[in-house]
Amino acid sequence: MSRPTSLTALLVAVLGIACGVAVFVVMNGDATTSTGDEANDPAKQGHDADTAAPEEAPTSPVGPTVHDAGAASGHTTHAIDGDVARPAAPRRVRVDPWRPLRGGSAWQEATLAERREAVKRVEYSAPKFEFVAFGGSKRSDDMATFRHAASAMEFVLVPAGSFVMGSPDSETHHRAGEVAHEVTLTSAFLIATTEVTQSQWVRVMGSTNPSRFRGGDLPVERVSWLEARAFCTTVGLSLPSEAQWERACRAESTTAYAFGDRAAALDEHAWYAGTSEKRSHPVGTKRPNALGIFDMLGNVYEWCEDGHRRHDGKSAVDPVGPTNAFGRVIRGGSWMTGADGLRSAARKGYKPESRMTNVGFRPAKTLPLDR
Repeated sequence: MSRPTSLTALLVAVLGIACGVAVFVVMNGDATTSTGDEANDPAKQGHDADTAAPEEAPTSPVGPTVHDAGAASGHTTHAIDGDVARPAAPRRVRVDPWRPLRGGSAWQEATLAERREAVKRVEYSAPKFEFVAFGGSKRSDDMATFRHAASAMEFVLVPAGSFVMGSPDSETHHRAGEVAHEVTLTSAFLIATTEVTQSQWVRVMGSTNPSRFRGGDLPVERVSWLEARAFCTTVGLSLPSEAQWERACRAESTTAYAFGDRAAALDEHAWYAGTSEKRSHPVGTKRPNALGIFDMLGNVYEWCEDGHRRHDGKSAVDPVGPTNAFGRVIRGGSWMTGADGLRSAARKGYKPESRMTNVGFRPAKTLPLDR
């Protein structure tokens, strides 16, 4: 046989072998390549579907194994073999550190930790004030008290909020200028727990004691509104607004007096015409109100920042009286005042330059509640 013929025969033989292999593979391929109908037909699977043996898990995983890494911790995190995913960022809940001081029952409902946080905010906002304690032996509530070094006075924290200022027509001794109306104070404030004493006045002002009745722990009197403001400005304080004064005086009460409607109970709470023997007395010697504030009723009247005006009965937010008023408001009654003038709503107005033996003051500090 010639060489070309031999090559041709060899090529034919190789092609034949290749075709045979392909036919064998097609006829004996993987059973899993059967059609969908055959895969779902129990008869063609070679066994009954109802008695089919359970499928065994593969001995080796396909791809990385995923574990629930947060099952124990409660976090929605996952760990992957060879790597650990970072925990999902928790949803941030904005906490209002001022919440206990926003009024209503917020302070009573606040936890001790929340109250302490609010106190820290107060010290940060008013750095001249140092926290003393919650409540005290002479206090019926657990409000926070602070010491103010520059004035050597103690202050109590009063929350923001709404209250009814003035008195209803039905209240005994109600007067026309006391029309009841809702007032909202958007800021908390600090107010002195006692009236400014004569020793505190001399310490701050460095001037002669102007008072008629002398004694270091007696309230300073015969100071004008202008002089009272000068004292407050010197130590970084202010006179309270009339609304702040009444909110502090009422201590959440709605009765004629902070302790109730019975004038007969005044003897325990105030130095007034019925108990004073016609003179002032040492501060803090009668029972305080529910906020731990002394002498809000009696001893000496107290100057307020506001110009005097009649209430018109309209609701108000952070009200302040007119700056050009003829008189400035005095509140609280004094050692020469009768029971009717010691009601929480009772008010008067005197000229700002007036100096009287029954008029003094107590300072305050407003605390805007940042959000």
